[in-house]
This record gives sequence, structure tokens and C-alpha cells, in this order.
Amino acid sequence: MAPLYLAGLVGAVIALCSALFISLVLYVCFHDQVWAFMWHKAGVELERYNKARRPRRLILIRHGESLANVDDTVYARVADNRIPLTDKGKQQASEAGRKLAQLVGNESVTFFTFREIVAHLAPGTWKAIEEPRIREQGTALRLLGILQIDPTHMPNAFKERNLVGRFFYRFPSGESGADVYDRVSGFLETLFRNFEHRDVSQNFVIVTHGLFIRLFLMRYYKYSVNKFERISNFKNCEMVVMEMQDSCYCLTTPLSFDDGTDADDDDLAASALHAGTEDTDDQLSQAVGQQ
Repeated sequence: MAPLYLAGLVGAVIALCSALFISLVLYVCFHDQVWAFMWHKAGVELERYNKARRPRRLILIRHGESLANVDDTVYARVADNRIPLTDKGKQQASEAGRKLAQLVGNESVTFFTFREIVAHLAPGTWKAIEEPRIREQGTALRLLGILQIDPTHMPNAFKERNLVGRFFYRFPSGESGADVYDRVSGFLETLFRNFEHRDVSQNFVIVTHGLFIRLFLMRYYKYSVNKFERISNFKNCEMVVMEMQDSCYCLTTPLSFDDGTDADDDDLAASALHAGTEDTDDQLSQAVGQQ
């Protein structure tokens, strides 16, 4: 019995050593491919997990009517960030809050600036983040809140902007639309970094200015400059909804264009093919660590 037992034991040891030797040989020959496969698999699962945790909606809202909307000379007297809403603007904000409450229900909300809109949301379901990059475009009158006494040169500047275009025209001592576009890009990186938080909200609401909203859409959906120039400005407290569908945000709010069309095939195609043509979701997720 002993010889048979020893023979079986030796055979098992030889088989184990052979398996280990073969595994070692395979690892030496193919370890780069094995690790590459494992990292790829882990990366795919992590990306799927992160996308599943992203907010359900991105909602952009233009602010309510402000005093500057009815009297642009107010910039010569009041810093941009201190210009109040008119009574009409407060009513618009209140109505926007009701519409927002109907849309999100009891879902959690993170605001980037908000004013009166939050009054209609359930207590405890929202939080606010101060974000200076979503401010108004800087002109000679409103750049960084610096007051200018004489606003009479602004009509000529607006005429020049209409000739050159909103995207590339730079106000004297101010910003161009392209400068605001750069701010949008930096803000998007921060926005996607917020998606990685453990307690990320189901809705992100950005209350900002009309130009910023249009440039946000241009940056995210890769609109051309020509298309950006055609998009009509949004009304005060108008809501633009981007909803998560198939791991990307699709624009569900129809756009209006200055040439009179309410929507165009180009816009719908950009939303439908968003996952295959844009770099925001994937490349920004990789870039957030560099900001």
C-alpha cells in the first residue's frame, strides 16, 4: 500500500509542478496581454458604474428678469452680481420653481446659483454650490463687477458684435463669446467631477445667463459656431432639459433659431448620435483629475 500511496503522491506533486511551470511560462510570455485585459475589464466596469451613478437630468434655467433687462444703464451704477430681479423676475422665478418641482418631484437636486427658484422644492431635497464661472459675459460695463460711468459707447459695441458675431466678438476691456466658451469647458470638468461624489444628486440645475446656456449646449453637443450663432436666446426663466438616455445626456427641449425654424434635423441628430460623436462624457471624465 505504501508504494502505491507514495506513487500517487509523487504523481500529484509532478502534476502540480507541471501546472505551475506551464502557468509560469504562459505568464512570462503573455503577462502584458493578461494585465491589459484585466485593466480593460476593470475600466469598463468602472465606467459603467460611474455612468449609472450620474444625475438623471441636467437642467439649465435662464435667470428671471433683472433690472438690467429693462434698463441696461444700471451697469454704470451697480455691480453685475448685485443687480436685483424685478417684481416680474421674481414671479418668473416662482413659476420656474413650480415647474421644476413638478419635473423632479421628491428627487434630490443640486443647484448652481438659484435665488427664488428653490422656494417650491421640498425641504431637504436640494443643496446649492456657488460657481463664479457661470457669470454673465464680461463687457466694458460689467467685467468683474467693475463699474463704468459712461455707458454711451455700448450701442456701437453691440452693432459691431452683430457684424462680427456673438462668438468671436470681444467687447472692449471685456470678453468674447469664445472666452465664455472656455469658462464653460472648465465648468464642465468640475461638473463631471461632482458626478463622482458618493451622494450625487439625481438632478443638477444650473441657473445662469442665456449666452452661457447656449455655449454650454454648443460645447457639450459640439455645435458649430454657425449653429450657435443661429440659436435664439432663451426667455427669462426658460428651462432647458438634458436627460440621461443610453449613458449620455440627450436634449429634450426643442431649440428655436433666429432664422424662424423651431427645430432642425441637425439638432436632433446631434442629440441622437451624441454618444458616438462627442467627447464630453468620456474624455471629460478622464480630464477631471487634471483640473
